[in-house]
Amino acid sequence: MSSRLDELNQMYDKELSATADTQPTVLVLDSNWRALIELNRQMSQEQLEILQTLSVLSTKTETEQALKSLRSEQRATIETCQELLNQAAELSETAATQLEKATADLSSQAGKLNEEYGSKLKELDEYKHRLSLKVAKWIVLSQSVLIALSAALQLWLR
Repeated sequence: MSSRLDELNQMYDKELSATADTQPTVLVLDSNWRALIELNRQMSQEQLEILQTLSVLSTKTETEQALKSLRSEQRATIETCQELLNQAAELSETAATQLEKATADLSSQAGKLNEEYGSKLKELDEYKHRLSLKVAKWIVLSQSVLIALSAALQLWLR
């Protein structure tokens, strides 16, 4: 019996040493595989959502940069418009000054023309008056000559 006991002890020791050398193993059932596949699909979906969120965040950053660029362009445009407004104001002031000068010159020329016209009218009136006096003088003289001739003719005819 002792041999049998020794034999059993040896078998036990053998089994125990074999157990120590054994690698752990996992038994995967069909339901476990399906759960693992579903978990993998969910993780892939979450990863895609994270990537999309990151691309949106990148787009937000790009949008902010584009807005900053747009703001700087708007500031430059506003400055350009302000410069153009200043130039237009200067040009309008210059034009107004030139227009005032031209108006003053035209008024002065109109005054001179009015004076000239008035003096020419006065000269014309004087000329007419002198002419009318000459005509009246000639009429009186011609009538006097006619009367004298008429009287001479009557005297001669008598």
